[in-house]
Amino acid sequence: MRAVPLLLLSFLAACVVDPKPDESAENCQRICARRTECPGHTSETECQESCVAAHYPSGCADAFEAATCSEIDGTSTSASFTDACYPACSPDGRICQGDTLAACTNSRLVQQDCDYRCKTQGFSYSGVCAATKNGQYTQSGLPECWCE
Repeated sequence: MRAVPLLLLSFLAACVVDPKPDESAENCQRICARRTECPGHTSETECQESCVAAHYPSGCADAFEAATCSEIDGTSTSASFTDACYPACSPDGRICQGDTLAACTNSRLVQQDCDYRCKTQGFSYSGVCAATKNGQYTQSGLPECWCE
C-alpha cells in the first residue's frame, strides 16, 4: 500500500521546476517590473523577495509581461500566465526538495522557499523540510517547512 503514494510523489517530484539562481533573479526582475505597472501592488523589492522564493519556471516572465493588469490583479476570470507560471501537475500533494516546498494543488504546481515561508510568518527556518522532525509530525501528515 505504501508503494503507490511513493510512486505518485515520485511523479510529482519529476514535475518540480527549479530554475538557475541567475535566471530566476532575471525573470523576477521582469515579473516585478510588470507587476508594479499595475495599481495596488507591492513594492518592487517586496515583489523580488517573494518572486525569487517562488521558483517560477523560466517561461513565466514572458507570459506575465504579456498579461493585462486585470489578469495580474486577479479580477479576470482566467489569467493568461497560469500555465506558464503554475505548471500542471498530478497528483495533488506536497514534497520537499531540499529547502523548497512544492505543492500540487488543484493540479497546479506552486513552490516556495522554506526560509522565505518561515520569515513571512515571523519565524526562522529550522533547516528541516519534511513531514516529521525530532519525532513530531506535521498536523496534516504532509511535508512542511519547519519554522522555529
